[in-house]
Amino acid sequence: MRGGLILGCWLVTSLTAGAAFASVFDELHGVRSLSMGGAHRGLGTTNDTLYLNPAGMALGRRYSVEMGYGYSPFDELTRLNASVVDSKSGPVAGSIAYTHDRGDADGVDAAVHRIYMGAAYPLSEAFALELQPRTSAANLVDNGDRRKLSLYTGDVGIITRLGQGVGVGLTAHNVVKTEMTRLTPLTFGAG
Repeated sequence: MRGGLILGCWLVTSLTAGAAFASVFDELHGVRSLSMGGAHRGLGTTNDTLYLNPAGMALGRRYSVEMGYGYSPFDELTRLNASVVDSKSGPVAGSIAYTHDRGDADGVDAAVHRIYMGAAYPLSEAFALELQPRTSAANLVDNGDRRKLSLYTGDVGIITRLGQGVGVGLTAHNVVKTEMTRLTPLTFGAG
């Protein structure tokens, strides 16, 4: 029975997961979440929830600091990120994260800085709501044309816990339209 469940989960995630081609225009989703097929949208147990569904940080009590660095020689992409989540200090969970991407994607030499600041409130022990304003600053060189951008957008999300280790999360990312939708595309997610 358990082996059939594991095989079924593996088949679903392997058939639905896309190839991971990174670019400076792609937002960070977290290493754990990528390896789990985006499951942190519904779980929210680590700092990866900041990038997928920050409502999850309100359902567990923790103070967590995480940092990461990655370099890919295949697409010449460098990514650095740091994040802090505090859901122990009060009734509202708070977070702040910084991501810096540097690389040459599609002939565009880019350096992108993203700052995430989230707040989540538990409406009950099993249901939470979040709002996350976000700013992105970018220096782009595209066909010799140099551009500096400052973009402001945000995310909204909800999460509910159905049982031990089982949750459902829904999010909308980049709900405020910006002048460069390639950096901030409107997306919806569930997990």
